[in-house]
Amino acid sequence: MGAMNMSKIKNEIHTFYGRMPKLHVVFISLCRLLFLFSLVTAQDGKTALFSAVSFILTYFTFFLRVISKENSFLNKLNYRITTIICASSLVSCFVGQYLGVLQKFEEYDIIMSLATGINSTLFGYFVTVALKKIENVRDIAFTASSALFMGGTIVFFREMLEFFSDYLFGTNFCHAEYITDDHWFFKVFGVGKGVPEQRPLYDTDEDMLVSLLFALFTTAGLFVYLRIRNKSLCEKKLKEKIKLKSIGLLIYEKCAYEIQLVKSQTAIYDPVIWWMVRGAMLMAIFNMEPTAERAKVMANLAGTFAITLLHFVFSKDSLFGKISYRVQTLVVILAFTSSYMGNYMFVYNLLPRFDLFLHFISGVLCVIAGYYFALTFFKADTKKNVILITLYAFCFSCFVIPFWEVTEFLGDFLFGSANQGFYWGPSDDSFFFTLFGRGVGNVVLYRLFDTVYDVLLAFFTTAVSAVLMFFYLGGRLKKNQSPVFANQKLTTNHMKEKTAVKY
Repeated sequence: MGAMNMSKIKNEIHTFYGRMPKLHVVFISLCRLLFLFSLVTAQDGKTALFSAVSFILTYFTFFLRVISKENSFLNKLNYRITTIICASSLVSCFVGQYLGVLQKFEEYDIIMSLATGINSTLFGYFVTVALKKIENVRDIAFTASSALFMGGTIVFFREMLEFFSDYLFGTNFCHAEYITDDHWFFKVFGVGKGVPEQRPLYDTDEDMLVSLLFALFTTAGLFVYLRIRNKSLCEKKLKEKIKLKSIGLLIYEKCAYEIQLVKSQTAIYDPVIWWMVRGAMLMAIFNMEPTAERAKVMANLAGTFAITLLHFVFSKDSLFGKISYRVQTLVVILAFTSSYMGNYMFVYNLLPRFDLFLHFISGVLCVIAGYYFALTFFKADTKKNVILITLYAFCFSCFVIPFWEVTEFLGDFLFGSANQGFYWGPSDDSFFFTLFGRGVGNVVLYRLFDTVYDVLLAFFTTAVSAVLMFFYLGGRLKKNQSPVFANQKLTTNHMKEKTAVKY
């Protein structure tokens, strides 16, 4: 066993130095020396800890490849992931923390957020291609979207790590107490209609906003790069000329096709729920004053038609045209509970913790939505595909978590609403204190408690839902592959053929 491990280690060392571009090898080696230097010369324990973690992470890919089996996806991880880790640690830990640039220049946090958005998306790309090869046009879209959702997941974890580092150890990643009138966010977007109580949230949400924006830009670049690299897969066959039809006939045929699609993809109660919610929300719009809450109800009403609109704009053979109408039911449920019940019926005022219920169900619904999105690329008909679909659904939900918070933040900032609960102050018997203690006592961070509550609860239900989905899909796969089920299927098909011949 020991000899085999030594052989695997030697093989991985040879792979690293033999197959990696020389520039990458030099950069990684230099980063490791810098992290060791900062560890030895650190002035305090926190900086030393960050340097040690950064140094250890540079061997993350190497360690996974050494302990993995020859044909596993971990053994296929690209060593360029190490380059990405080194670049992220260099920007945040060495330059930001050890050299103290983050403390001297507040705007440097933008550079860190930018680097997080780009590097996390690239990390997601290399993990995805290790799991699945690009064999057709659809795989290109899957790889790009998977990279985006994994990037959003890393953004989410980064913000949570920053908050708990500040709360438990007294670091200052969130800059909660430094949000002044000369903050760059105000220079770019103005002062909006936000209130002073919202300001501790600005840096956290600004970080997520910048990271997610650059994750989107990186995803777009990856998609173009993959299309060019796999040009042969993207060459469309010449289609036969379509006979001219009247616009009215085309619309009629499209509507008839979509109606049949709704019947095949949904139960009878799904359309009933859609139109009942839409009618209720339309009535609410007419009865509400022209405020930020009314604007949110109108936006959510439009969102209940999102899947239908995508189906009409894109062809039935496109990815957007294949999104299941089941997703529309999930969107309608979220719109009704968050917008109609929360903003029109003011359930937030009657039940102060109603927001927690919304984030509780959002994790479940987003995992299910991610599952249906994944089915537009391939089916859960192999063990590998089950893993891919589960990971895709999990990362989709984790991407929505920070995106949702950024949307709430922008709504509060632009329209003067209070969706993020920054007005809320924890009591001495708060569940947060019971669970995590009182930290270092930085009361400014209390303004972030409601947001942290929301995202942690959504993440908890996301993780549980993804695990349950994995076991459910795995169990269904085993059942479909069992000899008994296969024989039953063959018998059923045979009976159908005999019946068809007879009649």
